[in-house]
Amino acid sequence: IWKILNYFKSIRLLLGQEKEVYALQSKRILKKKPIALLDNFINNISFEYVIRKIYVQYRKLNLAYKRLIGSAIAIFALVIFPIVRQGIILNDELQAWEYRMSGLTALIQRNIQAELGQGRPLRIMAALNSACSFLFADIWISRVVQCVIFGIAIISFGCFMWKLLGDKRLAIFCSLSILVFWPITFEHATPNAFNGLVFIPIIELCCSLNLLIDYVDRKKGRYLSVSILFLLIAVLGYEFMITFVPIYLLVYIYKAQIHSFKRLIRVCVPGAAFCLLYMVTLVSITHVIGGNYHGAKIGFVSIKSSVDIIKTLIKSALPGYWLFNGKYLYLFQYYGEGQRFSLRALTICVIYGLVMALLFKDRFDTSSRLNK
Repeated sequence: IWKILNYFKSIRLLLGQEKEVYALQSKRILKKKPIALLDNFINNISFEYVIRKIYVQYRKLNLAYKRLIGSAIAIFALVIFPIVRQGIILNDELQAWEYRMSGLTALIQRNIQAELGQGRPLRIMAALNSACSFLFADIWISRVVQCVIFGIAIISFGCFMWKLLGDKRLAIFCSLSILVFWPITFEHATPNAFNGLVFIPIIELCCSLNLLIDYVDRKKGRYLSVSILFLLIAVLGYEFMITFVPIYLLVYIYKAQIHSFKRLIRVCVPGAAFCLLYMVTLVSITHVIGGNYHGAKIGFVSIKSSVDIIKTLIKSALPGYWLFNGKYLYLFQYYGEGQRFSLRALTICVIYGLVMALLFKDRFDTSSRLNK
């Protein structure tokens, strides 16, 4: 069967067997004027100009928002400091940075070839997302950009909570809490590595859900169309996005307050159908290509193994769990600041506590008056 499939060039292209063609076409695409201009813009961007523009907009805000934004920026800067300082911690990203030294286009080309060569043509957007982790040749600036990407992901999630529940304070509380309790360790996972690869699909997912809520509120079809488009792009960036498809059904039922079967089909079926087709195609390609790279395979080990993984994920999701885990404490003390509780951590706790007190001050005052 494999020999028959490889007889046709179009199928060989899909199965990742035409590396010379990939290299040639990648060079042609990346030499296009818009991409070349983007590469030149990124390499010559002026941070002073960007900061000046942000400062001008900041001065236009009222005092309450200035305090909140200033506190959030301070917490963000304190949280990302060890992430930026730790630099590159695994070989995959070291190789990516090495290619980036030859130019952004060289890195994108390498990522595209890697995805196709590993038998993952459906995850083609991952090549661009991964390249966003190293937009700049300077590793420290790239690490800051990675932190900004996951900061945008947290803000996108906060906007989703605000639109869904209509409670701005709860959205701010959850967003800042995610940032404060983020598990910063030397694991080969976000936010230590693969930030562009993981967080950009999450941003796209949150944008998709926000647009779905806009569709429910405004009853305009273009919001639904763009929402589905963002979902498709997110899935093409990373496979795990398909696990969030049921949220669309729950969000629509909660916001629309209706149970019309036809409208539910209109909203939920297009995205679900695409994800189902994606899964079927992914499994088919995996079985046809085979290969030694386990990251491109879907498999099931055992029920016990799955339960253990789920238990670990549940514990890891608890706020501050990593502060009391022996393994994480050892890693943080060995590679990080050398002590369990530092001045940086204390400063974060103080600012976080003040923000929460100011955020819910009115509610506490109201509760006190009601009790009297």
